[in-house]
Amino acid sequence: MVGFEKEVIKTIQHPDLPIFQDADYNNRNIYYSIHRKIHGQNYYIKAIVKIDQAKSEGYLITAFKTFNTKPGERMI
Repeated sequence: MVGFEKEVIKTIQHPDLPIFQDADYNNRNIYYSIHRKIHGQNYYIKAIVKIDQAKSEGYLITAFKTFNTKPGERMI
């Protein structure tokens, strides 16, 4: 998300929704922040972070805009 680096960092540090666990990968956390309307609809920035439990650290896999959360994501 070129040009949205600050928003992605803010999404991870201060998400607007609870943190979710990825529907397909147990070692990935999902962070959402709510943003103003595109074509009359609010959107989320979704940041996916892979967690390495052994090292107690994580790193950003990807981030993108979406209009919905993904079915199967579980709140943690």
